[in-house]
Amino acid sequence: MYNILRSENIRKVLLDLILGYPIDVRVSLLNKEPIYSVNNKVLDENTLRLLIENKIIEYVGNESFLACPKDASMNLHIILICPVHKVALQKIEIYENKITGSIINAPTGKISQKGEVSQNLVKRGYYLKCEKGETVINPQFVYRCDNGHEFYLEDAILVNVKKYKVNKDVIKLVEEYFNKLKQASNFLSNEGYQIIENRKFKGLSGVEYEFDLMAKKGEQHIAFYFIEGDKLEELISLLPKLYDISQKHDISLKIFIITDKQINEDLLHMLNTYNVQVIKTDDIMDFITKNLKS
Repeated sequence: MYNILRSENIRKVLLDLILGYPIDVRVSLLNKEPIYSVNNKVLDENTLRLLIENKIIEYVGNESFLACPKDASMNLHIILICPVHKVALQKIEIYENKITGSIINAPTGKISQKGEVSQNLVKRGYYLKCEKGETVINPQFVYRCDNGHEFYLEDAILVNVKKYKVNKDVIKLVEEYFNKLKQASNFLSNEGYQIIENRKFKGLSGVEYEFDLMAKKGEQHIAFYFIEGDKLEELISLLPKLYDISQKHDISLKIFIITDKQINEDLLHMLNTYNVQVIKTDDIMDFITKNLKS
């Protein structure tokens, strides 16, 4: 799981998901080209595949919506247009006392409201006037997406939306992971450490190794690496990387392995030779505040 969570694309997605934003897999029925998004942010297909394969997200259903024919945007606004001059209606007047007021870009709302707009105006004694002075009895409805594209209802495309949410079995782990990283990052920043955004360190071989959190103060680098409780083989597979890193003597790097796994003495001794220390998952903040405080 932690290997997946180290991906920057996965992190961006999950931060939105745990905040409650839905993940939509949008497939236009017109051109069959899939568009993936989380909270209106583009999501690449490989990231989506990893989320599904690792059971981080689960399918919850699908719906169909009308969307912009140019970019498949489903955020549509209704614009009233004068059928003669093809311009947005600018004024609204009351018959009885001729009070006028601007209604530029209004009324707006969901597509289901389109049939109610003009009917309600007529019932309330309003008539519409365009900027050319034309009195408009039967305005046209034009849709405008958030990207500024305008189109008529008959030009809209139908988009099928598959909806996913974070799997309840992993959401606790994901939330705890991000919370611990945030707490550690904030503490280190307050202690004068510079957080290294890409979380990577280059070994003597030239290969860059990615960690869950990296920071530095002067020439001193520290890195945190989370390992799931039963993934001891992941720790063992990390040893060649640690050897590569430990051979680079011009920069001091201290690595902290975060795990709930009980590690035997021989492996602990080997880790110590690579300047690696093991910390229990629940003890990370207690350890940091006691050992990394200025």
